[in-house]
Amino acid sequence: MLYKVLKIILYPIFNLVFPYKVYGKDNIPKGGKYIVASNHISLLDPIYLVMVFPKIINFIGKKELFDKPILGAFLRGVHVISVDRSTIDRNAVRHSLEVLNNNEILGIFPEGTRSKDLKPLPPKPGVALFALKGECPIIPVRLQGPVKPFRKNNIYIGEPFYLDRKKGNMKFQARYIMKNIIKLGDE
Repeated sequence: MLYKVLKIILYPIFNLVFPYKVYGKDNIPKGGKYIVASNHISLLDPIYLVMVFPKIINFIGKKELFDKPILGAFLRGVHVISVDRSTIDRNAVRHSLEVLNNNEILGIFPEGTRSKDLKPLPPKPGVALFALKGECPIIPVRLQGPVKPFRKNNIYIGEPFYLDRKKGNMKFQARYIMKNIIKLGDE
């Protein structure tokens, strides 16, 4: 509920201060489960994705954000899944797969952190794990920055694709996903 209310309230304000143009919006599936996999260039990236995608996105966020009681409660209220990036967080994996098993949307930044210089970082293998175990398509998204107030940013949404479990290990698959993200907007 909080997610939808905030989206309605924030949309006009956010669109005024941080305007954006979306390319490939017709690539967003009308229904079913999928993973939104995007590069990560700004603290505002999740908000951009929330504004563009019509369904609720359950994002994965670092556990340090949940250490502050008020922020942690807010993040849980807007469907953010806490993950401990220093280890294999079985609870985060279980919760993320539950999201997909419930036919919902999972949002993940494969790089695991923001890129300070806008250059892609090596992806973490978790995104491939979720796509393969969840048996769902990946929607690649490229956010083009730098993000500055009153400057239009471009958001590129690519065609959904599935991973082939026969083609390499999780690291290889994660790199494949990242390549599909990075090539958007260059075509």
